[in-house]
Amino acid sequence: MAAKKDRKRAVLAVCDVEEAYARSFLEYLQAKKKPALPFELKAFTDVSELKAYAAEHEIEILLIAERSADETVRGLPVGKLIILSEGMTAPLLEEYPRVYKYQPSDMVVREVLDLYGAEKLAGFAPVRLRSRQRMIGVYSPSGYPRRMLFSLTLGQVLAQKQPVLFVSLDSYSGLAAMMNRSEGRCVSDLLYSFRRMGDVPAASLREMTVQLRNLEILPPSPMPEDLQILSGHEWADFLETILQAGSCAVLILDLGDTVRDLPELLENCDEVWLPSQADVLSAVRDRQFEEAVLKRHPSLEAKMKTVYPPHLELMSADRQMLEDLCDGEQGVFVRKLLRREVL
Repeated sequence: MAAKKDRKRAVLAVCDVEEAYARSFLEYLQAKKKPALPFELKAFTDVSELKAYAAEHEIEILLIAERSADETVRGLPVGKLIILSEGMTAPLLEEYPRVYKYQPSDMVVREVLDLYGAEKLAGFAPVRLRSRQRMIGVYSPSGYPRRMLFSLTLGQVLAQKQPVLFVSLDSYSGLAAMMNRSEGRCVSDLLYSFRRMGDVPAASLREMTVQLRNLEILPPSPMPEDLQILSGHEWADFLETILQAGSCAVLILDLGDTVRDLPELLENCDEVWLPSQADVLSAVRDRQFEEAVLKRHPSLEAKMKTVYPPHLELMSADRQMLEDLCDGEQGVFVRKLLRREVL
């Protein structure tokens, strides 16, 4: 005789063969259950286990990775089936609501609950949603060597009117040496804390940052390996945690190629600046990057802005040179950009 279906509490299930994603997303939901979500939470990495569970229990919401959403899964008697999309969605799945998989977990939850229906959640406290601070990514597909200088100038100009935190995720930026911070705590320490506890202590963040004029800078990691340990959605969660732990209005990411799942990280930025040079090779590399990325992440097209900063003849590589950036030609260039953009 079949077991009675469990009607005590609605079930929210997530199924993804990418075990690390399913596990980390479930851990996020469990950690953020105050205010409580009105669901029992289940995670599956095997479709057959999901089907066996669905045969004996009611599932109110099923978040299913698009690669696992075959015909038998789509036929399961669930209240709401939502596709975890990785970018381009197969035509067979276009009729189903979907959320983008590689974005901060709290944004996934917000979109899921919006799709589920606000009226069904009346009486329940809302989950924590993404903070209202802005995240700006700066990346150069052409390998523009002065990308970091553009990023720092942008940060210093914005910091004249609002709190800004600058985070370098580049392998060998040289920034620590120029700031006379070759030793001491850095972003690697926050990464360790985040992976161990799922959090970034606000006190640690405050103690660690250094100032360049009004710009707060998080000392970069001296070890490229530290920048390779997080996946795209983990980076998104880590950076969102930094935003909520700090007091900045804007977070600027200076991005190199060491970071894993770079396009997924760019998806989570509100603006993406692509500094480049006006030469044939740079143009070819920029175009190849845009074609490859936009094929899987078409939403990035509205965020990406290619810019051509003025050439800088560097007389030194020290802190004073960094502080002088926004007073020179680079600063004039950035201010003109900002007057044309709403940041």
